[in-house]
Amino acid sequence: MVANKPRAQGQTLWTDSAAGEAITVYAGYDAEKRSSVHSDAIERMLAQSPGDRVAVLYRTNSQIPAD
Repeated sequence: MVANKPRAQGQTLWTDSAAGEAITVYAGYDAEKRSSVHSDAIERMLAQSPGDRVAVLYRTNSQIPAD
């Protein structure tokens, strides 16, 4: 994703860590549905591993810089 940005500056992403779990991406257009999908997913994760931590990254179009 980084390499395909119009103003990318030749960044190379890497890690020494082993492959982890897949990242889930959900693009929703209804606020109520978005919150329901997110809260259900977090609830399922924490039910399986109560000691885990969860991070939610949220981005809106207003945060995308103009080209």
